[in-house]
Amino acid sequence: MFTKKFIFFIGFVILLIFPGCIINIKGSGNKGAQAGIFKSFDKGNSWIQKSLVPTTSGKPLSLAGVNIRDLSLDPQDSLALYIATPNNGLWYSYDGAENWFPAGSLKTTSVNAVAVDPTLKCTIYVASGREIWKSIDCNRSWEVVYTDARGDIEIKNLAIEKDHRSIYAGTSAGDLLLSLDEGTSWQTFHRFSRSIQQVIIDPRAPEKIYVVLDRGIFKTIDRGKNWIDLTKSFDPFDRAKSTRSLFLDLTANDVLYAIMKFGIVKSTNAGETWEALPLLTPPGGVVIRGFAINPKDGKEIYYSVENAVYRTFDGGKNWEVNRLSNNAIITRLQVDFNNPSVLYASLYVVTQKR
Repeated sequence: MFTKKFIFFIGFVILLIFPGCIINIKGSGNKGAQAGIFKSFDKGNSWIQKSLVPTTSGKPLSLAGVNIRDLSLDPQDSLALYIATPNNGLWYSYDGAENWFPAGSLKTTSVNAVAVDPTLKCTIYVASGREIWKSIDCNRSWEVVYTDARGDIEIKNLAIEKDHRSIYAGTSAGDLLLSLDEGTSWQTFHRFSRSIQQVIIDPRAPEKIYVVLDRGIFKTIDRGKNWIDLTKSFDPFDRAKSTRSLFLDLTANDVLYAIMKFGIVKSTNAGETWEALPLLTPPGGVVIRGFAINPKDGKEIYYSVENAVYRTFDGGKNWEVNRLSNNAIITRLQVDFNNPSVLYASLYVVTQKR
């Protein structure tokens, strides 16, 4: 079994042997805007950039010029983080973002999503273009476990059931793929009419699955035998059907938050009905990208607009705001499930409309 310390050492070796073949780290070109990772140790009061890439030359590099598309924490180890980038592949840290290393043996530069197995140590899946890659040794080696025959299709999202044998993948064509044997074989589980943006499995009831499309949300409560269209439940809200993402409150059954053009809406009955979460920002007036809930206290909620992080400790009655000393856009927020005082923010410098 590979240990995190051993893989940490391998990261240094990769940088030593292939110093010029791994990544082209550049500045953003936008003065005052840097991508990369920021970390807060005090629930968002203050933020520190954590983008160090150590080298054997003694002159460290930085992820500050690397746009980040997705950020994941290892469900078994909150010090292990993975970031997916659109142009610079997959990166990992095993010390709480203090040092970052490239998954050098992963032969792809554009990564849409990363999912870490919740029970099998060192098992990671990556969605890249029309392929799904898998590592069983903490990034030391990778293999392609799925390739879509259609050249214009992208794998958009990955989700792993807690029993680790069931893996779901959503495609830009609306196909929900399923593997029942850890990625060895795949089947089309269900076809939706629009691109799949997100697949969410309720860890407390894995037969309950939510699928977020680029317009609308579906759910199943019987592991896909029947699907319920929740899209009409958003009718009371202006521009609410263009969904960005969905989040579960792990402290309460059937409590969901949906992020959309309207803003943030909350459901307490598994998506049957919704109510607007009162925000400091006006409905429909801003683009909300990052969102996170304290996994130990459902009343503690965070969301981001541009480089600002809004937080509430009373379920949305009162809000505070803090800004990062950076003009890049926050794409993801994550709360450390072992120490909820720790937050991570991933950033993206937008040079054109995404």
